[in-house]
Amino acid sequence: MRKYWFIMKLAWQSSLVYRGERIVWLLLEIAPAVLMINLWQSLLRSGRIDQSQFSFLSAYYLVNVFISRISGVNLEDKLIDDIKDGRISNYLLKPLSLPLSLFAQESSWRITAALYLLPLMPFFLPLIGSFTGLGVTHWQGIFFGLFILLSFLQKYFVAWIIGLTAFWIDESKSLVHARWMAEGIFGGIWLPLTFFPVWWQKIASFSPFYIWYYFPARLLLDPFPIPQIIKGMTVAIIWTLLLYLFARFIWSRAKFHYSAVGG
Repeated sequence: MRKYWFIMKLAWQSSLVYRGERIVWLLLEIAPAVLMINLWQSLLRSGRIDQSQFSFLSAYYLVNVFISRISGVNLEDKLIDDIKDGRISNYLLKPLSLPLSLFAQESSWRITAALYLLPLMPFFLPLIGSFTGLGVTHWQGIFFGLFILLSFLQKYFVAWIIGLTAFWIDESKSLVHARWMAEGIFGGIWLPLTFFPVWWQKIASFSPFYIWYYFPARLLLDPFPIPQIIKGMTVAIIWTLLLYLFARFIWSRAKFHYSAVGG
């Protein structure tokens, strides 16, 4: 395990070197939130939405920006390129587990992102409270943290699976766009799932994407009943285990069929 702690340390140092880039990415995510809030203010003034809808939408979007920063995983593109160019051979020749190495790197980046957000928390939480009129309880915070951890694990496994498809699929990067679409229509990253038909919400609730954005955001803003939280946690744990097992299976098959191209 010491090897992977060292990898985390290197990734941590790299993130500090490129902290300006991290701040730029954060601003790029905040900018659309500001634009969307201004749009909803226009709808509020026109009478198309009421004050409660405006408050919930604004808070929901801001919470999802926060969730995206601390749980996002974006390793697919580089992994696909490394496989296509044959650079993955360099990793396979080292006495390291590639999945664990990438997981250590991604974990370090997420921890760094969380630290960058810490100074904003004294402003962020009261802002959310001003929109919703509610405070965040300790229990909400604990459940929120658990769902964020599970969503990070799921996102990592999904990204790993998508990246490994490059061994068999030429246009594997198209699956990244498919994942983004699934995040929107099943995960509620664009709009709360309450804007979708009830039957669609039921389908989404059994998908892994459900706990990526909608469920934790809703948990902070409009808490579910305890039985529904337990159901969501159960579904999340099951999906995490299934994705882990499938990721292990795909990796074993990929190593078996691997032949380097170029590099």
